[in-house]
Amino acid sequence: MLKHLKKKVLYMKHNYFYPALLELKGKILEIGFGEGESLNHYPSNCEIFALEKSDKKIQQNNIKYPNVKFFGGKAESLPFENDFFESVVVSLVLCSVESIEIAIKEIERVLKPGGKFILLEHAKSNNRIIGKLEDIFSKPHAWLFKSCHLSRDPLLLINKETFELSIKEEVPYILGRVVFAIIQKRRGGEGSD
Repeated sequence: MLKHLKKKVLYMKHNYFYPALLELKGKILEIGFGEGESLNHYPSNCEIFALEKSDKKIQQNNIKYPNVKFFGGKAESLPFENDFFESVVVSLVLCSVESIEIAIKEIERVLKPGGKFILLEHAKSNNRIIGKLEDIFSKPHAWLFKSCHLSRDPLLLINKETFELSIKEEVPYILGRVVFAIIQKRRGGEGSD
């Protein structure tokens, strides 16, 4: 099962996620950079801020990427001002945060109007039966695999009044789907672009 998911994620990263990172500009926040593999895929003229809750991963990547500004912390309490970033990037992180709702509200808070929220995440299946199985196995799975919850769907929590959601690609795997989306924060009030 995990092998199948990894294969789908690699496909999405190489065909959609990494090419999208190359198009970003300005100040970029990546939440939960993990081993730092995506830090190689940003344009050189960007100002990269990277947030991770693991001090060990920050120390390892700080040496490899001296031009990146590293911060310790969680997605639910981002240590940045309102409207600070042109882009926020999340890859396979929202499945494991304590509160996905608060994390998305924090992303909305720090993203400038017109800014992009780049999302690569596994999400709950659209199939009713598989979705029920995900609900049943989500807690044991989270216990076994570093708080990774099977039954979350971050796309359902995107505020449509604040964001314009564009799902670029979605591929099924055994227990769910892997989704790549570019979510743009609206510039003004409701209904603006």
